[in-house]
Amino acid sequence: MSAKDVCDGCGDGEGQGNLTKCGKCLDARYCSKGCQKTHWARHKIICYKIQGNQQFKLRSFQAAAALYQKGSVAARSYLEKEATCAKAATCASAQVCCDAVLKTLVHLLSNKAQCFIHLQMWDDAMKEARSAVEIDPSHAKSQERLTKAQYEVFMARELRGGGGGRRGVCPNGGTFKSLEDYLK
Repeated sequence: MSAKDVCDGCGDGEGQGNLTKCGKCLDARYCSKGCQKTHWARHKIICYKIQGNQQFKLRSFQAAAALYQKGSVAARSYLEKEATCAKAATCASAQVCCDAVLKTLVHLLSNKAQCFIHLQMWDDAMKEARSAVEIDPSHAKSQERLTKAQYEVFMARELRGGGGGRRGVCPNGGTFKSLEDYLK
């Protein structure tokens, strides 16, 4: 029996062949409407991420960013609810679930930053990437996206300040022509 032969809500394998897919992401499977409804609070986080990834692949960055936003709101709401639940504080499986939701939140924020980079919305990209890095400083993609957004914001300010865009001045006093120079 594969992972897709069990209900994502209750884990029951009795409904083999009779499982219904989530109508939004087409990834999760359920044995009943009741299981789907009960599981929605957790599933919607990954559901919005999957939908956002689909829109990103279609290069529909505005739509992807909106879906990643819905997912990040759902993730934060879920984590806040779990933080106030006394039972969750002593339950190992609840902690594992919260860790997984937190990891997904980092990915949602980082993916949203990447959408904003594609849309050249540098301040928004910087804000989302910074939020992801604050949660997980070791997340390399978030760090790269934050650096890219910071560079673009800095270059835009240099251009407005009469720098001509040919060469910028790093905060440490050095100069740069490209992102690679800026990172040195």
